[in-house]
Amino acid sequence: MKNWSLVLLVLLAFLTACSDDEDKNTGLIECPPDVENCFSVQLAQIKWEGEPAVDGCGWVLQVEGVRYHPENLESQFKEDELSVSVTFQELGYNGPHCWIGLPAVTILDMEEN
Repeated sequence: MKNWSLVLLVLLAFLTACSDDEDKNTGLIECPPDVENCFSVQLAQIKWEGEPAVDGCGWVLQVEGVRYHPENLESQFKEDELSVSVTFQELGYNGPHCWIGLPAVTILDMEEN
């Protein structure tokens, strides 16, 4: 019986010590409970998709293949192909840039990966 208890204790210690990248704390704020359409993601990318004046999309936030128009992207994050973690809220309308119009978002928190 002591051997099984020791094996279980070691196994339990091993399992609780292991964690994957999805479980790490990034320091991002969580979505407030009263904010609808709020998302917090570990892996997103900032992209420059050309000047809006010539039918480009400007700065774009790409999350899992979906492109968004960030209404309040700070200048420190305006770097093409920048990998970020982000908490954002979908605003429910399309942004003014791009001929197709991308869903507009407000960035609540962002940090470079």
